[in-house]
Amino acid sequence: MEDFPVAALAKANMYLTTKFATVIGAPVTGYCFIKDKDAVWFESTSEMEVAFETAGLKHPGKLLPGGVGKSTGNKISGK
Repeated sequence: MEDFPVAALAKANMYLTTKFATVIGAPVTGYCFIKDKDAVWFESTSEMEVAFETAGLKHPGKLLPGGVGKSTGNKISGK
């Protein structure tokens, strides 16, 4: 992450959202790649977790409880 503006991670919460995942029967918090926050995208969430970890920052919440493997696709959408 050479030359990455770590301060940009402070604004990442504008993409953070929580949806109810019927597959695992629990709410899941993660990132949507656009501000409409209509879904939790696993790729976006995984990338953000790596960004926080690489920057030496603790993520502000627990993401994707149970892991990505319990999903049936690449996103969770809904309420």
